[in-house]
Amino acid sequence: MSTQMVMLLGLVALCVGLLAGLVGMTLGIVTLPVMLAVGINPLVAAGTNLGLTVLGSIAALWAHARARRVVMRVALLFGLPAIAGAFIGGRFAHLAPVWLLFFLVAFFLGWSALNILLAALKGRRRIVKYPKDGPQQPEASPFRFASRESAVQMSIGGVIGVVGGAAGAVLGTVRMPALINVLKMDPAHAIGTNIMIGILAGLFGFAGHFINGNIDWMLLGIMGGASMTGNFIGSLFTGRLNASQLRVVIGIVLLVMTPVMVFNGVSELVN
Repeated sequence: MSTQMVMLLGLVALCVGLLAGLVGMTLGIVTLPVMLAVGINPLVAAGTNLGLTVLGSIAALWAHARARRVVMRVALLFGLPAIAGAFIGGRFAHLAPVWLLFFLVAFFLGWSALNILLAALKGRRRIVKYPKDGPQQPEASPFRFASRESAVQMSIGGVIGVVGGAAGAVLGTVRMPALINVLKMDPAHAIGTNIMIGILAGLFGFAGHFINGNIDWMLLGIMGGASMTGNFIGSLFTGRLNASQLRVVIGIVLLVMTPVMVFNGVSELVN
């Protein structure tokens, strides 16, 4: 790629990272189709995107961990199937046809877009409005474990991990409703915990792609550094801006990208 294209991707990673930090979401599902749209090999894009998602999420995690919004018990128990699935998906992604990867990305783009837009329209904000002097520490008992429902969601999480590991996204937007609606976590804890699960799943998915050599290290360095910067800055302002409006913007962007990925999938299938 040209130097201009690499710098443009770095700028995209910075802006997406800033939005991700502001709304408390891992938005690798946004950077992935951009990388695919500029012609990067789907497997390389998947592995590299998982790497920069991990880097960006680590930067965003600092503010959430400092405010004690990460519930490690949930991150480990609820995240284990996603972690195992992500590694399997990343390790054996090369066995899947390219057109299938495009369709998987398109499906989760549309899923994430509808989930974000519906939540915004219903007024169910995923972020607590913090006072101007900074985020307060949440109270204890941030979740309730319902064994039967949780087991089902953990199984689904494993499938999502496999798909996300293969396609190159941790799919935190898909996992967030389960944390809030099934485990009954408050939004602040759900955000911090979801980021931790995303880091673990992304790291193992990245490891699977690393074994296969599906990493562009130069691109990872540039986009990863930009993503970390954006996520860190955005996380400092979590809850201080109108997150609902920001989510509508993100949802619309994802919705617009969906037919592009479908078109790419059809083109690969026909050719």
